[in-house]
Amino acid sequence: MGFLSSLFGGTVSLPTWQNIAPSDAQASAIAGNISQLPQAEKLASGVDTFNEQQITQLLNNIMPGWSGMVGQAGKNIGAELQGQVPSDVQEALQTSAAAKALTGGTGFGTGTIGGNNFVKSLGLTSLGLMNQGETSLQNWSSVIDQMYAPGMFNVTSMFLSPQQEFQDLLQNEMGRVGQENMAAEMAAQPNPVFGGLLGLIAGGAKAGASFAGAGGGQAGLAAIGAM
Repeated sequence: MGFLSSLFGGTVSLPTWQNIAPSDAQASAIAGNISQLPQAEKLASGVDTFNEQQITQLLNNIMPGWSGMVGQAGKNIGAELQGQVPSDVQEALQTSAAAKALTGGTGFGTGTIGGNNFVKSLGLTSLGLMNQGETSLQNWSSVIDQMYAPGMFNVTSMFLSPQQEFQDLLQNEMGRVGQENMAAEMAAQPNPVFGGLLGLIAGGAKAGASFAGAGGGQAGLAAIGAM
């Protein structure tokens, strides 16, 4: 039967379609993202470091001393969050208090310089200074975020979404089915060599029949003429 099918051709055996579940695509995407996360984190770290250095250099060019200002702002905000007056302000208050004491004014007095007296001299309480520090931190964080955040690398941009994974699996399955279907159609076609031989035989038989028909007609005409 196989030999005859190879000569005359056979039926096309259609490939079986493999169903793709969205949950399978989702699981595949998650697993792939997890496996690639260490390399993505390494890439993000390198990109963030480079971009931060470039932005800082640019800001130092625009505003000389920018890095120092950032460091000082951090120290000031840290002192406020602890309810403390910054050291430079303390020094100014100490100088003012000493001057008042020498001129007979009211100062901190000997042994009283320090502690919460600096805070009180500004008309503040430790709690009020800490609240002010929280506000300063929020404002400063917003400024830094606006300057540096746009240049930071988003690791999730490297992730493959379940939708992308589903489309990829679907395209692969469609390609597999199409390829197997084409192969099945080609396998079902008759042997071209055998088909050519059949064509030659059929053509020869047709030519012979035409020749025989033409010869018989001429013999009939000859017989009629002899009468």
